[in-house]
Amino acid sequence: MTQEQWRDKLQPDELPIFRHTAQRLRELAPKRDEISARDVATVVLADPFATLQVLHAINKKVMQRYGTEVLTVEHALMMQGLGVYLSAATRLPILEDTPAGKDAKRLAAMQNLARLAQHAAWQARDFAVLHTDVRAEEVEVAALLAFIPEMLLWLRLPELGKAVRRIQRRQGADALQAALGLPFKAWRVQVLEDWSIPPATLDLLDEKNAERARQIIVAACLDISVRSARGWWDDLLLPDYIALAGVENTPMEDIIATAHVNAARAARYGDWLPQPAAATWGPMIPGPWPPDEDDEDLISATRTAPAASASNPAAPPVAAPAPEDEGHDICPMPDKQVLREALQGIEGHLDGSLTLNQMSAIILKGLHTGLGLSRIVFAMVTPDGNRIKSRFTLGVP
Repeated sequence: MTQEQWRDKLQPDELPIFRHTAQRLRELAPKRDEISARDVATVVLADPFATLQVLHAINKKVMQRYGTEVLTVEHALMMQGLGVYLSAATRLPILEDTPAGKDAKRLAAMQNLARLAQHAAWQARDFAVLHTDVRAEEVEVAALLAFIPEMLLWLRLPELGKAVRRIQRRQGADALQAALGLPFKAWRVQVLEDWSIPPATLDLLDEKNAERARQIIVAACLDISVRSARGWWDDLLLPDYIALAGVENTPMEDIIATAHVNAARAARYGDWLPQPAAATWGPMIPGPWPPDEDDEDLISATRTAPAASASNPAAPPVAAPAPEDEGHDICPMPDKQVLREALQGIEGHLDGSLTLNQMSAIILKGLHTGLGLSRIVFAMVTPDGNRIKSRFTLGVP
């Protein structure tokens, strides 16, 4: 499918909302004179489709007439009027009643993406608040909308949605760009731009602004949401924690603790979704992840593989048991291989090709896992030369 074809299929049109969202809005409708825009916005922000519908409708109107931007759901509801919106919401189609919603795999994919969006949005808003951002909901909305383009694929172009997911898991950015016609992040921004999402919101998703505090928060929280959906043992979560520690000027262990608490809160916030939340994997120990249920070729191979038996002793097991964690609970045992990899990573990027956060992540991993150090402090001399100030810490307050 060409770029023009998928772009035409994803153009603005009537959007369905989750049944749970519709029920909650119907419950609020009789109380319209007693509730605030914040009360309704809390319900809308739990549903990415409902959020996109509200922001698209108001921005399409006000940007054409007045040239202004509406960046938050609460502001959009106040401009539209709570009574008007709640009355109109009763006429919105229900996702579970659409052909896409009646397809179990497509519905599960959209529910899973909604989970990721809720988690990313919750993390982004909380870290924005910790950064004393008085417009934290703008950051929250940007993180939530980042997952909308993929949800639209599953809603309208399921085969492309399935292909994108497989490529993301196996083949990397080049194959994904070939499938979409342009880099994934640029494609995401283009879809949202077609839906009248304001430039100020799109800027928060733009890699060109990657060194700004709000953009760092959004990018790190999006990555945390995606990676933690398959467990909290991904080494690539470390650069996200380091980036947030730098923005918040907070010890990294506090950042990690905050991220875990936010994951639990996001899970309770979206407990109406049947897909597991990232907080589910908090207690897990390291080990291999089982095949995905929707990964048809892996499932097919598993079902057709001959079982190991006396007549077929060479048949491999479907999944190896998780290895026991032999590391010490307090001070990890040094891992020479990790140390060698860290040194190679440092030597290979002495040309300045990595940012400070990326290089710090490599060094921290080498010190903590490679050398087995449980207390680490990175400090820098202040510009006046009179003090040393900690930038990243691990294992110490």
